[in-house]
Amino acid sequence: MGCSQSILENVGLASKEPWKNFRKHPVHQKYRVGAKLGQGAFSQVHTGTNHTTGEVVALKVVFKERPGLKPSNIQVLRNEVAVLRALNHKNIIALKGVIEDDHQIVIILEKVNGPEMHEHLKKVGFYSESRAAHMFYQCVAAVNHMHEEGYLHRDLKTENVLIVEDPGKTKDDKLHIKVIDMGMALKISKDHIYKGVMGTPGYMAPECRGMMPHRPAMDVWSLGMILFEMLRGKLPYTKTQISKYLYTSINIAETDAFKSRTDDQAPFSPELEDLLMKMLKLDPDERITCSEILDHPWLRNKVPNAG
Repeated sequence: MGCSQSILENVGLASKEPWKNFRKHPVHQKYRVGAKLGQGAFSQVHTGTNHTTGEVVALKVVFKERPGLKPSNIQVLRNEVAVLRALNHKNIIALKGVIEDDHQIVIILEKVNGPEMHEHLKKVGFYSESRAAHMFYQCVAAVNHMHEEGYLHRDLKTENVLIVEDPGKTKDDKLHIKVIDMGMALKISKDHIYKGVMGTPGYMAPECRGMMPHRPAMDVWSLGMILFEMLRGKLPYTKTQISKYLYTSINIAETDAFKSRTDDQAPFSPELEDLLMKMLKLDPDERITCSEILDHPWLRNKVPNAG
């Protein structure tokens, strides 16, 4: 089945570059292209409906001929595909397939209806300890699966966590999440040691500013920042404070910025504070592991039936 002109006209693509070649892309033999969900510098994400099963997926269409696209951009994309193929976890976005021709690469992904956690936090402000624990357990379980399979995420942040929202949910209900964006993920290897800056400022582990090897502890630090943001609605410091807190010997978990809160936010419980302190140790060798986080009393008490 080819792609009809009317389908592309319905989504506003028929006459626009670089979509002209897309009408002949083999993805149309399996999926009907639908509404646009998002857009990047070199790609667009659309809904796709399987002609046979009716399953709705997300189609990430990457334009190989888009001006400015570099081989390194394609390599990041292929890396993400390779990592997703190696992983299988309910809290990691699922890869359904890849269809490529000379002009476009189409990555077929599980479709998630909810927003990024970062956007959801803007809407609700912050999460209670109970709600945060439920979602955080899922985040850690996903990253722990990556570590067990020999991978590092290396760019964990609330923008890379999707909320799976169900209709009718209230602000007090527990929400499910999916970890996304494996473009910077790395297969751990004894033969190749990776060092240097990696991640997003605000979430990046302090050792990543220097020449320390990348290892699972860097993801644990980022998870600690995510947990703090879930509970306070923001990171414990501004962009101008990053160098003060991260690039010195100051322990962020012991600063006033870390302990500050608004009037409607409860103080951290002793168990939660203990967990955060263990995740945000400056020395990566002293940091708690993902498997130890899952077994920490704060999560065991808040999410007793997890697993």
